[in-house]
Amino acid sequence: MKSTEGGKKQTVLSILFQNKRMNVVFVLSTIIVAIAAPFKSYITQWLIDAGSIQAAMRSLALGIVIILISHITEYISRQSFARMSTDGVEAIRSRIMEKQSRLSMEEYLSGSTGSVLSGLTNDMRALFDEYYMSIFDILFWGGMLIVATIMLVSIAPVIAVITLAFSVIPVAVPRLMAKGMAQVRKEYSQDISAYTSRTSDLLKGFEALTAAGSMDYFRKAHAQAADSNRQKEHALRHRMNTASVLTSLAAWIPNMSILLVAVILVFNGRITIGYLVTANSLATFVLSPCRMVADRYVKLKSSQPIKNKLEEMMREEDVDKSGTEELREVISVRFENVRFTYPGAKSETLHGVDLALKKGEKLALVGVSGSGKSTIVKLLYRYYQEYQGSVQVNGKEAGAYTKDSYYQRVAMLPQTPFIFNDTIFNNICLYRQYSEEEVQRAIRLSGLEEYVREQPDGLNTVLTENGGNLSGGQAQRMAIARALVRGCDVLLVDEATSSLDVVTTEQIMRNLLQLDCSVIVITHDIFGDYMKDFDYIAYLEEGTIREEGSFEEMLKRDGSFTQLYHLMASQEKAAD
Repeated sequence: MKSTEGGKKQTVLSILFQNKRMNVVFVLSTIIVAIAAPFKSYITQWLIDAGSIQAAMRSLALGIVIILISHITEYISRQSFARMSTDGVEAIRSRIMEKQSRLSMEEYLSGSTGSVLSGLTNDMRALFDEYYMSIFDILFWGGMLIVATIMLVSIAPVIAVITLAFSVIPVAVPRLMAKGMAQVRKEYSQDISAYTSRTSDLLKGFEALTAAGSMDYFRKAHAQAADSNRQKEHALRHRMNTASVLTSLAAWIPNMSILLVAVILVFNGRITIGYLVTANSLATFVLSPCRMVADRYVKLKSSQPIKNKLEEMMREEDVDKSGTEELREVISVRFENVRFTYPGAKSETLHGVDLALKKGEKLALVGVSGSGKSTIVKLLYRYYQEYQGSVQVNGKEAGAYTKDSYYQRVAMLPQTPFIFNDTIFNNICLYRQYSEEEVQRAIRLSGLEEYVREQPDGLNTVLTENGGNLSGGQAQRMAIARALVRGCDVLLVDEATSSLDVVTTEQIMRNLLQLDCSVIVITHDIFGDYMKDFDYIAYLEEGTIREEGSFEEMLKRDGSFTQLYHLMASQEKAAD
């Protein structure tokens, strides 16, 4: 994985200004409105001090032009920045999802989907509202502040000095609160991530909780998470409201002081009544932007934790952990003295596993729960990179190949396939381009032909979230078609028929054993006639392979496999 373009670190700010043409439009329009808006303050003075009706009409016409220019350029400024910021949000989301797509299975499993979802939704909303828009307001109102100050100096330097001096008051109040605001914002962001994760967990476990008659857990767990989030949000709003009220209160002091000085200057004959009105208006163009800039500065500072979080989520690493070689075909798979301990576990799960699979062979992994069957499949599917020994594909470590090419050739059929809320066609092809012949072949070999034919919209039939309108067998066939359409050479099957009835299990296993690719199946059902069709069976016990051979050889050996076979046979008989 390489760092972002040009070797430069991509920040939230640099992404905002990545559209150079839009930058120019924004800067030019903002400069023009910064000049035109304060300039409107002179219109009243021109009318008051006009020597004739004709001069007054000319001043009025000029004033109308200035007003139009001010509002048109303000519209252009706001629209161009809106385009820059929305494009920036999209770019950040794309970078975060791109980084997610490059994660290894181990990295993905060790992360938090709740934090990612919060980053893509709540944090992105906060970034737009409180970071990007704060930058806009600081630039937009800050420009007016500078221009209005220059104009004030040209009328009465003493008023300009007093205005700037007193403008510190509304600026200082929110700035003093910025540090506390940042901490509260950080705590709120962390809590909303926790709430999102907790709620997602509860929604996914709805079926299990219903079946267990434990909806009280659903309600109480959500209530606890929601109450914590309520408290954090209330603390944030309390801080923001306090800063806003104190800033507004502080603004009255400079307003009244400036008006007093201006009145004295009029009575001393230093300025006219018209210039008094203009100076008072210009002072507003200094004080109001000061308050706006100060307020936005607080929001900018308080949103730093969110900005930092998103930049961390975007940050790419220099080392490519997925390998560099392209895997074009899987000819052989070999485990050599593989030992593995799960992260955080104290004892090994696999103890020196040796295993070999040639192209087209069918292998069954059997054994009691916890014997290490799923771990073998997970290591071959590159869930984990840290292990002892060697997991080889075509004589090279599995990790030597690029992620995309590896998963193009090695596919996995999990116990519960994930079905997307999309069409049958997109669920099979996953937005990759395949010929109609390749798609139809995958549908035929997976046993989906009849199901697709029965649907009124055929392949365009939309499936509900996580396959709610599919049976377990249909979902498994959908997953098989998904693997076959991309021409996989090795198909890993992890207890895929454990929740299916006997007839469906028999059909799916027969389909798998007739495939021309290599197949490794983890199965608990060793009574099916299809067991005789495996090239060989590996029996695992306590993390190592105790026996291996054909079905007939395993039974004749009268070892652990035979004992398990007879034990399960007696249990089946007792159940009947």
